[in-house]
Amino acid sequence: MKCNDIKLELSQYLKGELPSEEENTISDHLQFCEECQAELEMIKEMEEIFNGNKIKLNMPNTTEKRMLKKINNVKRTSYIRKVGSLVAAVLIVALITTASISPAFAEFISNIPGISHILEFINYDATLTRAIENDMMQPIDEVFEHNGMKIHFEGLVADDSNIILFYSIENLTSSVMESRAISFENFKIGDKEHPTSSSTQYILDINPGETKRSTTRFHYNHEGKEKQVTLDETVTVDAFVSKLSDTSDDKKDYLEEYLTTLELNIDVERFEKLTETIDIDEEILVEGQKVYVEKIVIKPTEAILVYSVDENNTKEILQNDFELMDDKGNRYKSKGGFHTGSVSSEKLESPIFVDYKELYLVGKSFNAVDKDSTEFVVDLKKEKIIRGPKDINFTEIIYNNHWDERMGITLSCPKDTWVSNIYHDIEGNEYDSSFGVSLGPDHITLWINPDELKSDQIIFQLINYHTTINEEFKIRLK
Repeated sequence: MKCNDIKLELSQYLKGELPSEEENTISDHLQFCEECQAELEMIKEMEEIFNGNKIKLNMPNTTEKRMLKKINNVKRTSYIRKVGSLVAAVLIVALITTASISPAFAEFISNIPGISHILEFINYDATLTRAIENDMMQPIDEVFEHNGMKIHFEGLVADDSNIILFYSIENLTSSVMESRAISFENFKIGDKEHPTSSSTQYILDINPGETKRSTTRFHYNHEGKEKQVTLDETVTVDAFVSKLSDTSDDKKDYLEEYLTTLELNIDVERFEKLTETIDIDEEILVEGQKVYVEKIVIKPTEAILVYSVDENNTKEILQNDFELMDDKGNRYKSKGGFHTGSVSSEKLESPIFVDYKELYLVGKSFNAVDKDSTEFVVDLKKEKIIRGPKDINFTEIIYNNHWDERMGITLSCPKDTWVSNIYHDIEGNEYDSSFGVSLGPDHITLWINPDELKSDQIIFQLINYHTTINEEFKIRLK
């Protein structure tokens, strides 16, 4: 079974509803596939939301599978740093905002505590249309007809990090279109192809005569690293219609058909006027640890908070729970962060579509460890941890049946323990594992290539841990 097929069966796998042979196949696959393991953990998070709110969802397996197909066909390029009930809730809403859902399912979603402001923020009609109303969206207004569809590229919002493209699909046929989306390739600025990642939401079940809207986000990157770009030349990108189609083995798969090459002349001046830099220069003191918040740059597609930590802190700050909050109570969540030397940057959802009067930076905790506990050393020969946090313990070494060169170091550890896939040996040699890290509820498996190692003692770096320092803070930005 391929990964896409495995993912569609994971919900039933969790419920124990699969034939034993298929269940065993999936169990074997999960031993070595980190991507499917992550998918399984995500589904578990959804289950926790459902169970935690004591809401019973009787969703037909066909509906479940269509939703899972929608997840699987989003190009996942961002590293999700914070996995919890809120993130899972956002994911659920992201799945249904462009889908055709029953009143019962809509009622279920509306009963999840705290979901209303998330729905408001990401729903196309409720929020993204404010880009049009407030003259923030640059019109495109290009229409194409293709195989019974009218596809309307309505407009875009752009800055030096992302382009968000708004489009709609109208069903011109007399039959329900099960799933459609517009996907993109060959993104160029001028005549030079530029590395980008793109994320597209699939539209489920478009009824005859119905029009549904969706968005695609293009994120610019360079060799996997953050890089701002200048959009003063024509942007071209090939557009494809991606659809669910029957294959010869009676299963469903996604096929792409070329539609057009879009030429986008970005109105740079329009979007530069919307970008605002706010100098903050405030200190946050949490349990004796100092964090300096320097500034925030609010752009059309995201907000970037720049901060640093005091070098004299006794603890290493690993993660934060930064949010933006406006005077209407809307909250804008973190989208991840990155570090350059002593300065850190946190990406947050942009509040630019909302007509707020006051804006605050809020939070209440940081994940932190003592500075002498930010790493741990595994002795492969002795099969033990010889230095590190006391809650991390050696469990076993496992080998992968599918790749002879892959070895897994399994450790028992608290939930929310994350480890960098860049590691060193005791002699200072650096390794960058493309195999990654498998996460479980009470353990992690660090996958490495033993043939590359020049020492039996390996040093791993923590990038998150369960210990926190706590104190609420609120800084007014506007």
